Amino acid sequence: MKKRIVSLLSVMLMLAMLAVPFTALADEAAVEVTIGAPEKAAQGDVIDVPITIDKNPGIWGINWKIYYDSQILRFDGIEFKDEFADLGLLDTNEVKYPIVINGMGSSVTENVNTTGVIAVAHFKVYVGATLGETVISMKADAGNNINVDSKDVALKVNEGKIDVTEGLTSSDNKDDYPPKEPLQEKAQINTPVGHSSKSTEGGHKWLWIIIGAVILLGVVVVIWLFSGSDDDDEGEPEVLTGAEKEAADEAAFLAMLGANDTLTDNTADEDEAAFLKMLADAENADEQNPQE
Repeated sequence: MKKRIVSLLSVMLMLAMLAVPFTALADEAAVEVTIGAPEKAAQGDVIDVPITIDKNPGIWGINWKIYYDSQILRFDGIEFKDEFADLGLLDTNEVKYPIVINGMGSSVTENVNTTGVIAVAHFKVYVGATLGETVISMKADAGNNINVDSKDVALKVNEGKIDVTEGLTSSDNKDDYPPKEPLQEKAQINTPVGHSSKSTEGGHKWLWIIIGAVILLGVVVVIWLFSGSDDDDEGEPEVLTGAEKEAADEAAFLAMLGANDTLTDNTADEDEAAFLKMLADAENADEQNPQE
């Protein structure tokens, strides 16, 4: 049993060691984007929110969607930076919700590895907007964040959080007031032609498949370890004592008689007595004529 426990602990340690590097590789292969919203903004304030690529392992086609609370913030446009001209960013200012950052690499053989501010989104905090925290987030649907090989690249987003504080409570401009109903997502500008249409769960899909396979392998190993005998000397023949051997022989004899009752006309008790006498005679003969 001790050997099996040691084996089980070894398997668990192996699983833990395998999971760590896969997770690390997935993080390293992700595009990391930060939404640089100000920590605080008062009602009626105009704010600029830079969208910054902090880490870029290489992208070619993107279709990022930026979500915000449309009853707290009014979207006033997005400005794309020239440093990302190679990504062929499209003018999507007519799309109010969600905001779209859409582009496709100008080269058909090379990724875009640029980092820095890719765009700046302009907002106004509505007059009389609800006080408290509001969040600006971003996501990319499957197949909408790919490299030049049409493979999905994971997207890691650091959301922007704004603490809305008391400010203007009235305005002569009706557009400064929040709409009665929040804006709803509608048909968006799709990813440019040539982008991957494969349905995946993003860069972490294969990570979870690998981890799941490793865990399944571990379960199989654990089942194997605990199946069979718990003896440390498994595989060695069991040595019976004199009394145990006699009982085993008797049981075997009785089983034989039960399997073929045509061998004798005696009762079971008579057969058992005859068998025990035969065993006793054999033992006496062995004692009188010991082998050399």
